[in-house]
Amino acid sequence: MDIRLQEVKVFLYRILLVYFSYTICRLLFYYFNQDLIQVTGFVQLLELCYFGLRFDNTANCLHQYAVYFTVNTSNY
Repeated sequence: MDIRLQEVKVFLYRILLVYFSYTICRLLFYYFNQDLIQVTGFVQLLELCYFGLRFDNTANCLHQYAVYFTVNTSNY
């Protein structure tokens, strides 16, 4: 049981690192493209980050589903 808990902790840590890196990349993208992206304030930037995280969450879930489906149906 303790081994499973450790695996779950490592998994959650890695997922949080992925989301953190996505957020850093999104902020760097905004920083280097400020002349192209019209953001009027800090609240709007936070909204963009929030919707970006929602998009990342959906993309990660769809990717995991595709991998699971491919691995589990390869024997048929």
